[in-house]
Amino acid sequence: MLGLFEAFSTKCLQLQQAVSAGHDELVRALDRELDPLIGIILSYKANNACEMHMQMQFLAALIREDADDPSSVVRHSAAMSMLIDRYFADTNAQPDAVFAAPAETKAKQAVYPDVLFSEVVLDMLPDRVVVVTPDCRFLYANKLYSKYVNKTQLSLIGNSVSELVGSEYFEMKIKPQLDRCFDGESLDYQEEHWGQGERVIVRYRMTPLRCAAHKIAGAVIVMEDAQKSA
Repeated sequence: MLGLFEAFSTKCLQLQQAVSAGHDELVRALDRELDPLIGIILSYKANNACEMHMQMQFLAALIREDADDPSSVVRHSAAMSMLIDRYFADTNAQPDAVFAAPAETKAKQAVYPDVLFSEVVLDMLPDRVVVVTPDCRFLYANKLYSKYVNKTQLSLIGNSVSELVGSEYFEMKIKPQLDRCFDGESLDYQEEHWGQGERVIVRYRMTPLRCAAHKIAGAVIVMEDAQKSA
């Protein structure tokens, strides 16, 4: 599934570059390639709750991106209904223990096992927030973070954190902290950054994202600019 998200992200990036460069023919060609790729992503049958959640998040992001196009919203909403029917209509659809829950709670436990997160709540927070999977890919980014890195929320889903921030910085500064978080530790620390001629002290709070049977499904990272100086 992550390979599909990477392919979609690459196509979106190529499309943005083609639009910026004014290559209308290339824009039309890339645009035609996106719909079949979306279809492939939505037709993929998730193997676990994390993959299901990524699929649902992807579709929710599509709905937000196309909010001004009623026909697209209707089409994406129909696709969401299809996913719900696929995973939750048949109690014997998956052997995973998470599907052994009663019918009225099965959907919630499968997509939000025990405690995942509320996308609506995270989008309302005054700080930048991301959720990262154990293989260090974006499962979610709120609006403030996507704006901060000049990306869309949709394009970040499934993307590697190291590709966004740079492999050297990731290995030195981020991965050691993430590894501790994936081991079950909650972290609260500060890092110094320089940008646009000013020094910024950023506070990072990392919390393990736990799912069924207390398994860690990722890390919730909250970033707050604690101090700025010239």
